[in-house]
Amino acid sequence: MNQAAMWIINEETLTRARYVRPTSHGFLHSSGSAYFARDLAFQRMDFLDGRPTATVTVVEDGNGGRVAQLRGFGAHEPLDVWLRPKPVELGVVTTDADGSVDVPFSGPLPRGDYEVTASRPMTRGQIGGGTFTIDDSVAPTTKAAVVGARGRPADVSVTLTTTDAGDSGLARTEYRVDAGAWTTYSQPITFATGGSFTVAYRSIDGAGNVEATQSVVVPVRWDKGCGDHGENEKGNGGRPGCGNVPGQPNAGKP
Repeated sequence: MNQAAMWIINEETLTRARYVRPTSHGFLHSSGSAYFARDLAFQRMDFLDGRPTATVTVVEDGNGGRVAQLRGFGAHEPLDVWLRPKPVELGVVTTDADGSVDVPFSGPLPRGDYEVTASRPMTRGQIGGGTFTIDDSVAPTTKAAVVGARGRPADVSVTLTTTDAGDSGLARTEYRVDAGAWTTYSQPITFATGGSFTVAYRSIDGAGNVEATQSVVVPVRWDKGCGDHGENEKGNGGRPGCGNVPGQPNAGKP
């Protein structure tokens, strides 16, 4: 390129340039400054240290998720990152000064082959290569912890904790109380009244693996007539849930 025909150009600019756009006749410096030619005569220019090769790779993060590692891009370059084949945008990011950036993401993901790509809005180019496969056949495992068993309703709860050894990610954990409907678990399960309740639970991962249903029996005593409310002294009329025989007073015993 004829340097005399440039407004501003030097060896560092040529070495660190990241994009060549003949239609606009200019260079975009990695610092973000633009340099434009006065004429239409372009000559071949080779980078002194070679143009970096942009790459996208995907690694597991050790916590059930993944990280797309983008390397070799321009400094402070905007990128639009996608998960394919069914396009899902993972985010619009900007690289660091060294042209790299990490994009974390997680499932759930069904079985299949995937690729993470990075689109370059400034040149309309696309870099791929971040491929991985989901081939998960292991169902999640759920554990139940009962807090305050045999206490009053306000003091009793059940917490569900799920682990997934597969690589598709947890889709949901669900539960039901006695013969009730299945409900997606989001917070500890509580009870409004006394009684003996059977809580069934299971988890499903992104690949569709369903855990075998488990259950736990949760005893909850009635809030009145079973403690310090004074009704015990008169008997509770055999109210169930207090360790009494239905139809018979408890003679003041909790």
